[in-house]
Amino acid sequence: MIEFTELLFIELIDRAKGRFAEQLQALPPCTIDSTTPFRRLDFIPEIESAMNLKFPNLQSPSAAVEVFEMFQARDIPLPSSLQLPRLLDRLAAHYLEPQCQSPTWIIHHPECLSPLSKSFVSPETNQRIAARAELFIGGKEIVNTYEEENSPFEQRRKFEKQAQYRDDENRMDVDESYLEALEWGLPPTGGWGCGIDRLVMLLAGTDRINDVLSFGNLRNVVSLGKSGRDSIRSRR
Repeated sequence: MIEFTELLFIELIDRAKGRFAEQLQALPPCTIDSTTPFRRLDFIPEIESAMNLKFPNLQSPSAAVEVFEMFQARDIPLPSSLQLPRLLDRLAAHYLEPQCQSPTWIIHHPECLSPLSKSFVSPETNQRIAARAELFIGGKEIVNTYEEENSPFEQRRKFEKQAQYRDDENRMDVDESYLEALEWGLPPTGGWGCGIDRLVMLLAGTDRINDVLSFGNLRNVVSLGKSGRDSIRSRR
């Protein structure tokens, strides 16, 4: 999936550069570096190196408390929720995402951040990590891809673990219908998602999503609909 994505984005970026030079000169030139392979940041080793601290065993019951102590040791602002996934998300936002100005992959997230993806024990860190990768450009996530978990037994374990991290952002319970579907069988499957609006913003050189929405935002659409109805009534 990483190779597929890099081939796709090289073509998109190179075509955008050509179009901007020939036909879209009013837009700022596309300056994204399309050199491959894109840089890769391995989630756990990169953060450990930046903090000069080692993560605890992230599967242990005390993991959240120990990661919280890492925040205190480096005086990092805490997220609103102190559940382990939110703490790890904040560390990624603090240490990894600012490095992702040119196309960069963040790979091998801790298992608790990716409950729907396959996972394995890293031979480097001895932590359970996900077969997942996120592509960031300009400090923003553009693509999320991972190998789907297709074992109903492993998926149940991950759902039950995820339910322990319930907070305002995560209200997931064990999805029995999804597990039942997995029991019927799922072949090896890769998930891939791309934020099209963010991609167009990136290529067009704009920071406002309204600049790339074909029909405006929901408020615009509702307003246009109301104006249309009022116009029809006034003609009657």
